[in-house]
Amino acid sequence: MTNDSTPAPGWYPAPHANNEQRYWDGTQWLEPDAGDTAVLTDTTPEAEAKPKKKGLRWWAWVLIGVGALFLLMIIIGALNAPSTTSAVPATTASSEPVVEEEAVEEEPEPVMVEIPDYNGQSVAAATSALEALGLEVSTTASDEATVTGTDPAAGESVEEGSTVTITGEEPPQLTMGQQNAIAKAESYLAYTAFSRSGLIGQLEFEGFDTADAEFAVDNIEVDWNEQAALKAESYLEYTSFSRDGLIEQLLFEGFSQEQAEYGVSAVGY
Repeated sequence: MTNDSTPAPGWYPAPHANNEQRYWDGTQWLEPDAGDTAVLTDTTPEAEAKPKKKGLRWWAWVLIGVGALFLLMIIIGALNAPSTTSAVPATTASSEPVVEEEAVEEEPEPVMVEIPDYNGQSVAAATSALEALGLEVSTTASDEATVTGTDPAAGESVEEGSTVTITGEEPPQLTMGQQNAIAKAESYLAYTAFSRSGLIGQLEFEGFDTADAEFAVDNIEVDWNEQAALKAESYLEYTSFSRDGLIEQLLFEGFSQEQAEYGVSAVGY
């Protein structure tokens, strides 16, 4: 093509490019980019072909890829960064008043008391002992009656404040001779010491029959070991004795061997 016959801009066979289709902008031939194609808007030879918008260069795609990778790294780092703000729990407003629960006091463990064995003691003594343990006592027996059992029984445990029932055996009705023999025996023991056999003999000497004398001695409260110790002390106040001699004297008074040895040991032998 020459300047004398300059065609309008469009796609034409380029004489310098082996007649390949090139775009003539009216003054020069444009070199085609990779992938440029002619898009004809009409099928007629006279139709004007319009150039397709040129694509991005390869180095532009490289820059875009690097930028996208850098942006992705920034986003990942931001997601993994520890939060510097603490979560504030949401508060729920409630119009209902807050009711404080009353503290429930735990009941203390009950105090347990074991029932002792009072069999053979007087009802009066057993009653006093049980009341001292914090127990209530119920009985129909007299104070002089002898305890024969309790309910609950001896050895069982009950709560403090529980009621214990005492059963007892009433003492027999004494004859006139028995009553006087007991009174005489107690008066002798208040004056001096006696062994069991010695006190029975003294009552017989006073004229009581043997049955009343034995009944009286067996129905008074007396510790025969203590009587042996008192008799040994009274002998030493009167005269001197060896240990064996004092034991022999106590045996003569009617004390048993065991009672005599106890009495001698009680005074220092």
